[in-house]
Amino acid sequence: MISVPSEDQTGAERSLEVTVLVCTRDRGDSIQSTVRSILASRHKSFELLVIDQSSDTATSSALSHYKDDGRLSYVQSKSAGLSIARNLGLELARGDVVLMTDDDCEVPSDWLEVMQEALNRYSAVALVFCSVVSGPFDADVGFIPGRLVSDVLIGAFSRRELTLGIGAGMGLRRSAALAAGGFDPLLGAGAFFRGGEEHDLAYRLLLKGEQIYCISGTEVVHHGFRTHGEGGGLISGYMLGYGAVLAKLVRCRIPGAATLYIASLWRHGLGPLLANVVRRQRPFGARRAAYFILGFVRGLHAPLDKTLMLYRTRTAGHSG
Repeated sequence: MISVPSEDQTGAERSLEVTVLVCTRDRGDSIQSTVRSILASRHKSFELLVIDQSSDTATSSALSHYKDDGRLSYVQSKSAGLSIARNLGLELARGDVVLMTDDDCEVPSDWLEVMQEALNRYSAVALVFCSVVSGPFDADVGFIPGRLVSDVLIGAFSRRELTLGIGAGMGLRRSAALAAGGFDPLLGAGAFFRGGEEHDLAYRLLLKGEQIYCISGTEVVHHGFRTHGEGGGLISGYMLGYGAVLAKLVRCRIPGAATLYIASLWRHGLGPLLANVVRRQRPFGARRAAYFILGFVRGLHAPLDKTLMLYRTRTAGHSG
């Protein structure tokens, strides 16, 4: 039906320049729009690799509509966690340029070309982010997360918070990502720390001498609508993960990491909270600050391989 790549691939088999990786879990038919937009790309040579961690066969059935398209490879996995799925995708990818988007997104027809060109423009660039914009939604009911980025080349780790994109619009060099240890399995959706995996990889790549490029020349459309009630959990998970990312940097004695933590805590939590208190408005930011601090504290105590800068996975599977 849909081809499944072998885990033991030779260099000759890795002839494709670009792999698009989509990790999915229990999306069913909704992934079709993502796959359809990628396969409509005007890029001449690429593979689409779908890693499916679903608990049922709905996604597999939905993708059977594309069984005759040789560009699509489908892998079912009993694993759980976005970072684990992405690492499996990195292992199986046939291209050294690996582009990633989410299973509730659509990409424009030039996305693959623009992202590949951005990685090829500078030999030291290992990671690229593009903008992720929200699709149509009713703002009275909820929101769709997005992130706009400006054209900037980031060449070194900084004690100031970097303006980075998100995993729904990301591209990387497979070889560099694997050399850095891939994504931390304890970070990201479905893991002990529920977010921050893409920023963690970005920091580790910068510390290894690689560069990051943010581009505004293309954008991914995100359709992942959340109600306002659901949004609190989403933001809390992200702040939990980001706190753990910074705890890791502090524990590894990265110069400027403590300053970065304090600046981030002020920006994401304490600053908005105190500003609203002064204005006698609703104390927005308390929950953000609490989860950011919680992630940092848990990160200070979680088992850590300081050489690889990866959390050890004996706590994997616990709820964050």
